[in-house]
Amino acid sequence: MVNKLDKSRFNADLRLPPNNFTQNLQKYQGTMITALMAGLLPGCFLLPTNRDIPLTPNVTPHEIVNNINLFKNSTITMKGRPIQQVGIASFLVIDRQRFNIFGNKRILVINGTGQPFKLPNNPNTVIQVTGDVQRFSLPDIERKYNLQLQREYYTGYENQPVIVARSLGLSVLPGEVTRNPDELYGEVVTATGRVEDLIRPTGFRLKETQFLGGAELLVLYEGRVLPVNNGDLVAVTGVVQPFIASKLDREYRLNWDFNQKKDLALRYSNQPVLIAQKLSFVTDR
Repeated sequence: MVNKLDKSRFNADLRLPPNNFTQNLQKYQGTMITALMAGLLPGCFLLPTNRDIPLTPNVTPHEIVNNINLFKNSTITMKGRPIQQVGIASFLVIDRQRFNIFGNKRILVINGTGQPFKLPNNPNTVIQVTGDVQRFSLPDIERKYNLQLQREYYTGYENQPVIVARSLGLSVLPGEVTRNPDELYGEVVTATGRVEDLIRPTGFRLKETQFLGGAELLVLYEGRVLPVNNGDLVAVTGVVQPFIASKLDREYRLNWDFNQKKDLALRYSNQPVLIAQKLSFVTDR
């Protein structure tokens, strides 16, 4: 098992700072941005503005490195393959496609989640990162994110693009969890899909979007009602556990009544469930 759920951080981790992506986009010019706008902006206007969870555009390492002025100070979601450990809490990530006609740019990721993250042994494993894009300045990063970094590891990265991660997990589809739960129990993963069948007050089913009739994964979160609606496209980071109603009800504040607990136990007993640590809305690219 890689990481365990730190329940004390849950509510704080759901409240990320405002996203500056739209403001930066208005300032940036060029033909590449025209193309990016078509992919990144449509979802920005579909969600109510009073939500306390940000909309994070899905981008690639290549897009960030080539357009740092667009993404600087923004919160983004990125998928890629980790290729090299840099410091104790940092590593390099490249595009998830092994061959990229534009060149496979790499970007530094610093783990700012407050939890350890072990790089996967398989070099083809894709991870998902949600975090803040900055230009690297060791004193600025340390001060802004309350981190202590080892200076000797970061020679040559000054002023280069960096992502300070607010969530990190193996990138999975809901169906990959439901089909292979034994391989993922206890692991921190990030699953992306659409919200279906809200289970008030603290859960929903997450449905795959890639395939018609895609698999669904039960998601539970502790102690609060999140402003999600059916049809929302979200990325959920959390720990995969078997659904054992008595254990979950004891360890997490799920606020189930007797009938709800009974119904869920009958439906999901010993199936996998994702205990959410962090959630963000994402654009559909």
